[in-house]
Amino acid sequence: MLNLSHKANRDLLTKMSSIRNTDGGLVVQRNYTYDKLGRPVTRQTLRSGGAMNETFQN
Repeated sequence: MLNLSHKANRDLLTKMSSIRNTDGGLVVQRNYTYDKLGRPVTRQTLRSGGAMNETFQN
């Protein structure tokens, strides 16, 4: 049986960053958003050269 209930207290990743140790410059940062069931909705990837936005459909 498939259980589609959501868990309100889930610890989902919302931000991840990689920073260079030598100069403290940002290498990459990713930001995530989720729907009420915890499925990914958007991911934004930021690099020194620009940003890429992705949208997911369920």
